[in-house]
Amino acid sequence: MPDATGLELIAQRVRDGVSADAVTGTAFFRGEATLEVTPTAVHDALAYLRHADDEPWPLLMSLHGCDYLPEEPRLSVHYQLLSMERADRLNVKTRLGVDEPRLRSVVDLYPTADFQEREVYDMFGVVFEGH
Repeated sequence: MPDATGLELIAQRVRDGVSADAVTGTAFFRGEATLEVTPTAVHDALAYLRHADDEPWPLLMSLHGCDYLPEEPRLSVHYQLLSMERADRLNVKTRLGVDEPRLRSVVDLYPTADFQEREVYDMFGVVFEGH
């Protein structure tokens, strides 16, 4: 896992490579690094991390949903990326409201997301556009 400083450097590279408002925050807790991104920037941020980052994240190990009731926005989709080369993991998450939860599919970037996106749709109602 990247340390807290490394996480902030990754966040800045995503801001520079995708857009200044793509990253909404970072969290480093119990040795796990999490990059929080806006729902509209998820696909672009993951594409950047996979293909263009100085330290790429080529593998998606997990994609899952979470319900943070009673918090708003209530729903969240989490992506766990892996670099086998560095033996590092990076969590990327986004938060969505329950009215019309929609995200762009990442199956074009990570084919393993196919079944996992269907599961998040079935359990949480998140529509993955382009899936």
